[in-house]
Amino acid sequence: MLPLDLLTFCYELGIWGCGFMERDVGRARFEGTPAMTARLVTVLLATGALGLGAGPAGAVTGTVGTVGTVRTVGTAGAVGAASVGVPAGGQGACWSGSQPQLAARLSGQIAAVLGRRSSAVGMAVSDPATGVTCELAASRHFDSASIVKATILAALLHGDDARPSASERATATAMITESDNDAATDLWNDVGPVAMRRFLNLAKMTQTVPGTGGYWGLTQVTAGDQMKLLHLLTTANGVLSAAARSYELGLMARVDPAQRWGISAGVPAGMTVELKNGWLPIGAAGWQINSIGCVSGKAAPGAGRREYCLAVLTDDNPTMAYGVQTVSEVAGVVNAELSSPLATASPVAPATADALTTAGLTAAQVRSAGLGPMGLRAPTPLAPPAAPARPGLSGRLWAAIAATVIAVALLVAALLVADVRARAKRARRLAEPAK
Repeated sequence: MLPLDLLTFCYELGIWGCGFMERDVGRARFEGTPAMTARLVTVLLATGALGLGAGPAGAVTGTVGTVGTVRTVGTAGAVGAASVGVPAGGQGACWSGSQPQLAARLSGQIAAVLGRRSSAVGMAVSDPATGVTCELAASRHFDSASIVKATILAALLHGDDARPSASERATATAMITESDNDAATDLWNDVGPVAMRRFLNLAKMTQTVPGTGGYWGLTQVTAGDQMKLLHLLTTANGVLSAAARSYELGLMARVDPAQRWGISAGVPAGMTVELKNGWLPIGAAGWQINSIGCVSGKAAPGAGRREYCLAVLTDDNPTMAYGVQTVSEVAGVVNAELSSPLATASPVAPATADALTTAGLTAAQVRSAGLGPMGLRAPTPLAPPAAPARPGLSGRLWAAIAATVIAVALLVAALLVADVRARAKRARRLAEPAK
């Protein structure tokens, strides 16, 4: 049974089917509807019942129900086994020191997607502009399939000091833009195991284990290491020169249209997507479906420039199409949030008195109505308390708590009356003479 405070929130929203999360080695599940999750997260934040902090160790922290009882919340807003659809722990949660509400909303949306998929997922997101970082099973190993081709090319460019031969350029183009396996084998052999290990060490991709026996597609990779590779490709560093980074990203931006799924899902027209996908059937274990890449550009005229990267790795997919759908849905919610002009706006104002009235709006309705990222109106903010205390609960919420307490008391009284009657009946039977 749900604890009283979450029951109260559900009552306030008119929903009694709150969501629950459970973890299973890189997999998050949700029981309930995504709409319930989104509304519950919004109300928890809006009422101040869930406060936010930043940092990967306790990605979301807060007080639930009882002011002053601070918890490190593995599943944001959780008490005991209950949660509101945010993946557990630092892994799976999104956090941001400057925009915690954006991070919390994105966490809930990712969890809602994973709740309706059976795929095992590891992912990482990095957005320097908003400070949003997400990690879900970021250290879990997956077979690389063809995403390792981005690592092969980076290792080649590091070794050649960004001066590949004409033949290597032609081979690299086929390997990245067409995902040609013969081209990948040629460059894998050209780089060799010693140079590959040297590059991985320099890139600090210490969790990556190159495939043996020529099986580059069985290289063991993690979402965290893939994010390190993407970081090398998009920022100045001493491992890859500017020319090398520009060359590889240029190829990733020209991937064949038939292979531009996954990371590209939901990216607004006019923005650039540099990606590499991988897919591999692994027998009874289903399909390995991976997608890594970066998004850059302006979502709309006059909007600020956006640049962020994400890696989504999956296995346990019954079909290739199923895995592609999982990756695309996860990337879609990330792109919808981080490519939006709202993602570069200033942090939201304090919650307002009418926050609960907007809790049922969808993200699209919130944006079209000109409301804040969490569905809170910007004007007339509540005055902040003089002391660092959480805002009080609303009158309706206290009424709901009182109603719940009364209902529980009546139930207990009814059970006690029934027990007394049963005892009296048994006593009368014992007192009757035997027949």
